[in-house]
Amino acid sequence: MRTVEKQAIQRRLEKVYRAGTEEMAQVNQRLGDVEVFICTPFGEHQLDWVAPGYQYLCHPEGETACPANLRILGGCNDGVWATIMVAAGVPRHPQYEERPRARGKRWRR
Repeated sequence: MRTVEKQAIQRRLEKVYRAGTEEMAQVNQRLGDVEVFICTPFGEHQLDWVAPGYQYLCHPEGETACPANLRILGGCNDGVWATIMVAAGVPRHPQYEERPRARGKRWRR
């Protein structure tokens, strides 16, 4: 792989990383105003904070948030994250709204 290609890939990855970081900051800002719940096999948990790497810090529903009952659920930029953003009322970053091109043409919507 040529250096120019590597630099283009690196720039794209940096844009994606910044977009994810901006989304997390917006969701964390809204979590004080809006209650967001994650349903797990162990019951519903209220989301308190999203840490870098899509780590969801939460506590069981109906309990007070404290270090004794803190749960950390691993996640990624997937459908669960998109659902959390909708529940928090945060729009997707334009970086993720772009659709990939196929053979130089835009995908049909």
